Amino acid sequence: MNPFSTPVIRKDTQTPTTAVSIPDHRSILFVIADSVRALDIVQNPGIAPNIVRIGGGSDSLSLAQHSASNCTHFSMFSMLTGQLPTAFGQARRRAQPTGLTPLLQANGYRVSSAEALSLDWYDISTLLLAGAERHVADSGTAEVRDDFVTDTSIDLIRSNGNKPFFHIAYYNGAHFPYGDREPLQGLTGGTAASYREAITALDQEVGRLLTALEPQINKDNILVIVTSDHGENLLENGHIGHASSLNDAQTVVPFAVLNGGTAALPRSQLGIYDYIMGQLGVAAPPGDTNPIIVSNCSYEVPNGFAVLGQDWRADFLYEDGFLSPVTSPNGDLPPKAIQLRAAKYLVEAIREN
Repeated sequence: MNPFSTPVIRKDTQTPTTAVSIPDHRSILFVIADSVRALDIVQNPGIAPNIVRIGGGSDSLSLAQHSASNCTHFSMFSMLTGQLPTAFGQARRRAQPTGLTPLLQANGYRVSSAEALSLDWYDISTLLLAGAERHVADSGTAEVRDDFVTDTSIDLIRSNGNKPFFHIAYYNGAHFPYGDREPLQGLTGGTAASYREAITALDQEVGRLLTALEPQINKDNILVIVTSDHGENLLENGHIGHASSLNDAQTVVPFAVLNGGTAALPRSQLGIYDYIMGQLGVAAPPGDTNPIIVSNCSYEVPNGFAVLGQDWRADFLYEDGFLSPVTSPNGDLPPKAIQLRAAKYLVEAIREN
């Protein structure tokens, strides 16, 4: 079966997203830290005390959220649009701004970004940040560029005035080669230690950002979201980096919220868009009980998927227009009935996307 052969355009994408009216103009600080997996924080919360403190409890912190994909451009697209990465290629070729940025701008928001590394690759900025006031670090080590993100974000938000804002703070220090430290010395050597040090350094930046802005965040009830675009392998199973496997190391990330109220946290990045819309009073997010879909990285169209139910998982390779069942990263292959159930759900989700 070829789920991409006859794409169906979602009804809500046939008209501009700017037509949506927002009743509650809350400001939003969206912190995206590249390549931070949840695994190390679960094992040792002390390496990211600020992220853990931000969440505070199970109703505002998840260390089990699934990214939409195991690479940045797919996950960024899904976080800011609520759509599967299968829609990325079409949206990119259409070259029409989509997602939160045009919607919030049309509703009077100041939209801005501070980027440790320019989000220009794969047309992310054109597609998702069109019209935003962008500030990009132009040089320096990973630590210097992450410092830039913190300092710039503080200055922008403090000087914002009374206009509601949507600001993205994009940190890159936990991306390979892990904070300009010594790379590739083995799982118990430089690679693992450097990566965890980079998470701690990034966490300190997040702590510095929120401490400086705490009076304004509390006074104005600013919604703060802190998450990562994807995780990372550290030579487990022979892999380093990401975009190679849909295992938990590459796809399970932290998700922390300040001023989120009692709303249930999304289980997947595909639910972040609806979560934010709920926080802005547009509509309550739907019940998040469906299977989770995670897409493997490729240039424009995912080349594989994992469909995750409550107590089952089914993986598929997408090649030459066909979905083929494959074993999971753990070597499991589910019964045929689950494969068929997962394939049906996946194809329907793609068709409706």
